[in-house]
Amino acid sequence: MVYHPRAEARRRVEAPTPGRRQARAPTNLRRWVRGDFEEEIIMGYQKFDSSRSLRWRRKSVRLPKHNYAWTGAYFVTTCVERREPLFEMPELRAILEDTWLALPERFPGVTLDEFVIMPNHVHFIVWLDDAVENAPTLGDVMKAYKSITTMAWLRHIKTAGLECSGQFWQSRYFDRIIRDTEELEQIRQYIRDNPSKLHTFDIGEMGDATSKDGG
Repeated sequence: MVYHPRAEARRRVEAPTPGRRQARAPTNLRRWVRGDFEEEIIMGYQKFDSSRSLRWRRKSVRLPKHNYAWTGAYFVTTCVERREPLFEMPELRAILEDTWLALPERFPGVTLDEFVIMPNHVHFIVWLDDAVENAPTLGDVMKAYKSITTMAWLRHIKTAGLECSGQFWQSRYFDRIIRDTEELEQIRQYIRDNPSKLHTFDIGEMGDATSKDGG
């Protein structure tokens, strides 16, 4: 069973600046996003302690000149560690949804859009408004979301006497800055349709940046 609550609020994306050339919106979201991701994500390694010890690292592809507190809409995907289908548990799904709905109470300027819980990952669109006082960054929102859901799950495990791990999130999440209204509608539809694509999910579909919590 997949939870897909309706968005609480919607906003229009700002119209493109007259005379400024705008990127053409994709006609195939999955192919386009996967292409961006595979082109921009670079895997590398560096030496660690000895010539025989290597530590793999992922190069950040966040836009270096973009302030992730700026007003705008962001498409985010965050996954379960080892892609285990933990979100099939009703109690954990309820925690994920309740925490999502409470985010605007915790952060000024945050507006919720589409949201869906899949067996091992979550997709959503969130809006930020940098005009408010103490406006959060996307990293602030993600760090709080993961922390609150983890703590709530740990409390449930203890109360119910369950024998399972309380740590379930991957350390990274994947985000994409939504550029225009057409792209916004395509991503909204992608999220709505995601439950019918349980067996076709791919890491390359998720976005054009990979970010550490709090980044």
